[in-house]
Amino acid sequence: RLGQNRLFPVDRRIGVGIDLRINNSFSFSPSYYYRSGEDTRNRRDTEHRVRFDLNYSKKWSKVAVKNRSRIEYRIRNSRPDSVRYRNKFTFSVPIKKGDNEVFTPFVADEIYYDFRDQEFSRNEISAGISKKLSKLISAEFFYLHRTNRSGTIRTINAVGANFKIQLR
Repeated sequence: RLGQNRLFPVDRRIGVGIDLRINNSFSFSPSYYYRSGEDTRNRRDTEHRVRFDLNYSKKWSKVAVKNRSRIEYRIRNSRPDSVRYRNKFTFSVPIKKGDNEVFTPFVADEIYYDFRDQEFSRNEISAGISKKLSKLISAEFFYLHRTNRSGTIRTINAVGANFKIQLR
C-alpha cells in the first residue's frame, strides 16, 4: 500500500495458508501472515499473524456467497499482542460467456472484534473483480474503504490486488 501523501510503500505483506475442504460448503484454513508497515512516518511496525478460518461458500448458477469466520492472533513488536475475530461476508455474480467464466464482480463487508479492547474496532467494505488466470492461478483487483474506531488514521481508501496459487 502506498501512503503518507506520496508514492511511498507503507504496508508490505506476505503470507501462506492451506484450505482443508470439509465438504462441498465448508473448509478450514490455517495460515501465517507477516506484515511490515509504516503508517506514521518514521515509525515502523512489524507483526506476525497466526490465523484460523472457518469458511462457508455456496454457488448457484447466477450468484455465490461466502462467509469467512477468522480468529487471528497478532504477535506485534511495538505494541501488546492481541486476538481478533473477523467476519467477512462476500457476494459475487460471475459474468459468463457461454459456459466460461470471464470474470466475477464482488462486494464484501468485514467486521473486526478485538478481544483485548472488547470492542468492534474496524469495518472494511470492498468491491472488485476476481479472474481465473489459469486452472491453478487467480487474481483479485479491488477498492477497499476501511473505517477504524480508534487510532491516528480513522479512514483508509485503498486499491489492491491479491494473487492466489492453488496446489493440488
